[in-house]
Amino acid sequence: MKKCIKLLFGLLFFSFFVPYIYADSYGFYIDTDTKEVKSGGIVKVNVYVDSISENGESIDYFNTGIAFDKNVFELANDSSDFEVKKDWFVGELKKLDEGVFFNVFSYKDAYVYDEGWSIYGDGKYDLLVSNIKLRVKDVENQTASIYVTTGYDDEGDERQVYYDTSVNIKINNSLKEKDNDTLLSTFEIDGVELDPKFNKEITDYYAKVPYDKESVVIDCTCEGNYCETDNQKDYPLEVGYNNIKITVKAEDESTRVYSFVIIREGKSDDSSLASITLKDMLGSPIKFDFNPKVVKYDINVKNVINKVSYTSICSGVNCSIDNETGEKELIVGKNELIITVTAEDGNTTKYTFNIEREEEEKSFIEKNLILIVIIIVLVIGIIVTVILLIKNNKKQDQMIDLIDEEDENEKIEE
Repeated sequence: MKKCIKLLFGLLFFSFFVPYIYADSYGFYIDTDTKEVKSGGIVKVNVYVDSISENGESIDYFNTGIAFDKNVFELANDSSDFEVKKDWFVGELKKLDEGVFFNVFSYKDAYVYDEGWSIYGDGKYDLLVSNIKLRVKDVENQTASIYVTTGYDDEGDERQVYYDTSVNIKINNSLKEKDNDTLLSTFEIDGVELDPKFNKEITDYYAKVPYDKESVVIDCTCEGNYCETDNQKDYPLEVGYNNIKITVKAEDESTRVYSFVIIREGKSDDSSLASITLKDMLGSPIKFDFNPKVVKYDINVKNVINKVSYTSICSGVNCSIDNETGEKELIVGKNELIITVTAEDGNTTKYTFNIEREEEEKSFIEKNLILIVIIIVLVIGIIVTVILLIKNNKKQDQMIDLIDEEDENEKIEE
């Protein structure tokens, strides 16, 4: 009831001064971030304005301020901390006995109001000055008010305040302190390894994910009572750097920001083989030195190996092999086995395996036939020679015997 009477008195009082205001009118409004606080607590005050000019001209100058009971409140900051909106700036700060008063100017007549007249203008209040902080003194439980006082000076002379409004603040010394815990108690990103590992005291992290990781789901909880934070959100990832920020808001509205830089890699260009295994038809490994950087191999196998099986694995992410596993029949001589690896980005590498199958192994006689023939010929030659020699010797002996016999016969006849 008192507020209604007060407002009505203000309207009547303002109406009385309308002829002297040159149709420039102001409406002011005040609010605070809290309506209940204990001794030593801070109340943040915001002042809003809505004004018009009947002739459409801008308003260059006015003054406004807040008033409060100096036995309950004291100013906790000065005008250098105030935040002024909408092209205004605050002039000299005046500390009064019961409050604070400041002059407000416009930049180059920038603040033009609508034509027409109303105590509330167009009814849309604009934030004028914020971050005005009042500290509650050491007082008993009670209710105290903070007022916004308004006026203007059009020719350098301060005119009478014509409108004000107030906010009632309850001083409650049994009020519990609001929790200021802004820490995360848990944090997880499925399938992502953070560097460093999560620690609630550390706020900056880094991670790298493959190309096929198109998004991440963050699951986190805050530690404090009545705290708030983003949770169970699906964050899409672009290729390259992705900056994700998680804000924890405590009960007392203090905040802490955790930053996560996640690098999503591009498509992999790795088209190398990680390994390949060759086995004969009995399942025994065919040994050779494999190196992913070497793409051509010469492998010799015995004639008895007429078929090989192979199993290969590629190195890259989402790579593919045109013939990852299989069998190959071997002919005597050269056999070419080609394995092509395709990377995620389409890049390819061809590995060639030249498998040389030996000819069928010959028998001892087949291997040494010429030598055997030569030996046989030599042996036959020797035998023939010996026989001829023996026969020749026999003939010589017979000739000698005949000669001797003839000599004896001659002697007898004599």
